Amino acid sequence: MDQTEVATECVKEVEFGVMTDEEVKKLSVLNITNRNLFDNVGRPMPGGLYDPLLGPMNEYTPCKTCGLRDHHCPGHCGDIDLVAPVYHPLLFDRLVRVLQNTCLACYHFKASREEVYLLEHHYW
Repeated sequence: MDQTEVATECVKEVEFGVMTDEEVKKLSVLNITNRNLFDNVGRPMPGGLYDPLLGPMNEYTPCKTCGLRDHHCPGHCGDIDLVAPVYHPLLFDRLVRVLQNTCLACYHFKASREEVYLLEHHYW
């Protein structure tokens, strides 16, 4: 959309979800493997967080993934392989509630079937 155009539609609904590892890898254009951001002369390091595959660094350089320039490139996702699982900060409260309602002896929910259904379907 050109920046001079005016949006004429209203957003009716937005839904968020958590992607699986496979979905993240499929969407990713680059596996981030380099912890260094820039080389000695200030250029982005390949495989780093500023790799040109993730989007243009300035308005003059086209994106290495889509070829668009700064204002038109949406940016592209990369992925980082972590050495240990990390709890999603936005889901942590829900995880705590699930654990609080789990029997530590048998690992079943300490709730009725109806309550488990509500939890599974995000009504709780």
